[in-house]
Amino acid sequence: MPIISFQRWDLERLVGTSLSTEDLRRIFTRLKGELEKIENDTIELEVTHDRPDMFSVEGIARVIKGLLGVELGSPRIDVRYETYDMYVDDVPWRRYVITSIVRDVELHEEAVRQLMQLQEKLHQTYGRDRKIVAIGLYDADKIRFPIRYTSMNINDVEYVPLGYDRPMKGTEVLEITEKGQKYRDVALSPDKEKVPVIIDSSNSILVIIPILNSELHKVTENTRNIMIDVTGTDLKRVIDVYRVVVYNVLERSRSKIVEVPRIHVDYYSQIRDELFNYLKYDIDEEYVYDISGIKLSRRELTELLLKARHDVEDKNDHVIVKVPPYRINVLHKVDVVEDILVMYGYDKIEREYPLQAVHGRKSTLSRIITQIRSVLRGMNIIEVMTYVMTSKRLQEICEQDGIIEVLNPKSELYNSIRRCIWIQLLDTVRENPTLGEKYAKIFDIGDVAWYEDDKILQDVHLGVLVTGESITLTDILTIFNTLFKILNINVEYRKGKIPGLIPERTGIIVEKNRKIELGYVGEVHPRVLSALEYYNPTAIGEISITKLLEVL
Repeated sequence: MPIISFQRWDLERLVGTSLSTEDLRRIFTRLKGELEKIENDTIELEVTHDRPDMFSVEGIARVIKGLLGVELGSPRIDVRYETYDMYVDDVPWRRYVITSIVRDVELHEEAVRQLMQLQEKLHQTYGRDRKIVAIGLYDADKIRFPIRYTSMNINDVEYVPLGYDRPMKGTEVLEITEKGQKYRDVALSPDKEKVPVIIDSSNSILVIIPILNSELHKVTENTRNIMIDVTGTDLKRVIDVYRVVVYNVLERSRSKIVEVPRIHVDYYSQIRDELFNYLKYDIDEEYVYDISGIKLSRRELTELLLKARHDVEDKNDHVIVKVPPYRINVLHKVDVVEDILVMYGYDKIEREYPLQAVHGRKSTLSRIITQIRSVLRGMNIIEVMTYVMTSKRLQEICEQDGIIEVLNPKSELYNSIRRCIWIQLLDTVRENPTLGEKYAKIFDIGDVAWYEDDKILQDVHLGVLVTGESITLTDILTIFNTLFKILNINVEYRKGKIPGLIPERTGIIVEKNRKIELGYVGEVHPRVLSALEYYNPTAIGEISITKLLEVL
């Protein structure tokens, strides 16, 4: 988790009160932060990754002011729209950009350092090291508006990069500077000829995104108006990071004025009115009690929400909680309940002993899985761990039905839930040629799910795969016969058809006494192997551990 460094005197100045070391320890514990050290006036605090608004002292001070009752409710800001113009050209590999100016800031050397820290912590986390999102901060009084976001041929770029005292060509910036060497591949267009830049009306380059700002426009302790830009490849992520940065910079502003430009680009009309939208949730005392077990009056509920820096609108049977825009980690009203408990204090919650005394132990399922693992490892079979999610295309190649698809997958590699395990084992040896080049035995145990008769069914399976130049059904039978013998289960094999396997070389595993079908063994059909461009003979076996428990 991110470790944030700041000065105690700066924190106290922002909060408006002095704080003893004991106060700080108590407060940071309440806020789920871990105090790393207090040395002289320097404080290092580890904060949770889901609170990017606390990645600098400004956000930490804002939370503390609520906890101490210094300020209640959402921070007040004065948003002024279309006070300047920004023109946006097509930059397809980094399409999205938002800018704003925060007016009347009061800075000093430590304040500048905090803004840089916020910038870098957000780059490392939410920005995926500047690949998805990058942030720029500039002295707005040194910019001649309007400004333009565009791309330029790297050979045509020339400016004084941050930290240098002479103009450099774009190629020099990429080759000489530390940031240029590190982020050149992120900045360059697919053809390696162009980079994204922001220029003002005097054709002065403010930045090569996401590498280095201009030295001529840098933020110093004398800066009074800060322009913020956030660019990236994902519009939602850009908006989220933008909100965090703007609100944290506003903690240094006297007037709380934010100026939003008229951005000349197609997506601006869709997001203009959403930039500073509040999320709204209906909360009542009963819901809080159901989640937390804490009984609160309406007055107590409202007071705790205001301390958490939310706005509250009281209705007859509930309150409407208005979550400020910078709280991008609040995704559900249960997150609001967590804020209530943080303000209430987890240490105030009375401990309750369970009504029935119990002793912790492994479940029957865990014990049988442990035993199966021990048996298979004893036969020199390698355990692999595959994901519950897999590719629908892979499952279709292996002729599976009842596939459960994901509505909004992040990747085509993980757009469905696995129907069985042997398919992923086959994909594992296919993707690792050295593993399955001559001979390999692997297994995995995990959840599977499928759709059948208008129902979603779920189970825990064991999958085993053997592959090699001379593998046959006998090889997989040997493994399962040994396993069942050690587990003291009598089985027989019946003819059957399993999708993706050779019908004549497939057997259904049935427990003899109760006639329960446990699973199947078989040889993978050449048609499937050919489609996957894997040509070693392969035998597999898969059983339901849930059904195995019925037998045991």
